[in-house]
Amino acid sequence: MEQKYIVAVDGSDAGLRAVNEAVETVQNENTETTLELLHVLSHKVTRNGNEMVIEQPDASEDVGQGVLDKARELVPDTVSCETEIIHGKPADSIVEYAKEIEASKVFIGHRKKDAYNGVKSVAKKVISNAPCSVIVVNGVHQNTPRASANTNTSVKTND
Repeated sequence: MEQKYIVAVDGSDAGLRAVNEAVETVQNENTETTLELLHVLSHKVTRNGNEMVIEQPDASEDVGQGVLDKARELVPDTVSCETEIIHGKPADSIVEYAKEIEASKVFIGHRKKDAYNGVKSVAKKVISNAPCSVIVVNGVHQNTPRASANTNTSVKTND
């Protein structure tokens, strides 16, 4: 049975490190796995009288595609990979997409530490609500998007 791993990418170094961690994981496993590189567009919505206005959706799509293209460059041809842009709140959208495709794992980077075990709020919400294991890749104090042996990860599993 093929597994699907989501890699949430936002254009940050931490997100790119998550891609590298996912690639390394797939290469070390002996299973058929597809990486789903996922970018969530969250538009700024304003009111104009009684109308809701979404600001620059076309520009956002272009930026999102650029983020995915950069992440895709890190995935070797030997690893099955698909890309997807979805709209919504990042944490909620990642969790819903994981449910929809029956993902086995979610890889997500984080950049800033807070009081919740050093995990930023989007990653924290994904950890708390995902239907599968979540691998959080530390992006703090890392200058390069290339994964290395000192990549710090946190894992939440659902047994």
